[in-house]
Amino acid sequence: MDSRIAFVLMAPLWLWGLLPLWVSSGGAIDIVEMFFLIFTVGCASLFWLFNVAIVLKAERFRTLGIWLSVPIVWVAAVAVSASDVPFLIRFRLSEPDLRQYAQADAPNPSHDMRARHLGLFDISDVWRHGRTVAFSTDGKLFDRVGVIYAPDGLPAEPLPIEVEELLRAQYTHLDGPWYKFEIGD
Repeated sequence: MDSRIAFVLMAPLWLWGLLPLWVSSGGAIDIVEMFFLIFTVGCASLFWLFNVAIVLKAERFRTLGIWLSVPIVWVAAVAVSASDVPFLIRFRLSEPDLRQYAQADAPNPSHDMRARHLGLFDISDVWRHGRTVAFSTDGKLFDRVGVIYAPDGLPAEPLPIEVEELLRAQYTHLDGPWYKFEIGD
């Protein structure tokens, strides 16, 4: 197998590494996304194994290194997606739009249910409490993830989100007036 053909066949397999990075950049992975990732990696793995067998049988060891790079790319992608790095990158790219919305004059009501797109995030809910604005960026089956713009720091009293969810909320300071919240089991 020619190395140029190997590169053409490898491109989709290397690009699979972007799927877990994009899915995890929202802050949480739900069960449907997990099954999709498992199904696609299963299909890609079968394709990869078939081609590695062809390369080994034909004794084309020159292209074997190209084929062996796939599991390295996949492991690296899964390892990075298990961290907060994809979420932080997505947040940094979306921060100007989120800040502009948060600093705009607050329309009534304090709980805005209209879904909107801000930056790279699909916003499902927005809560305002004084100058503090909470954006729900990723709601899964049992988890809710989002960012909070709190220029005065997190308020001592709870944000006007569902009370039972607030008892389970975890807050992480991102930078400046920004916090990430995670509500889940």
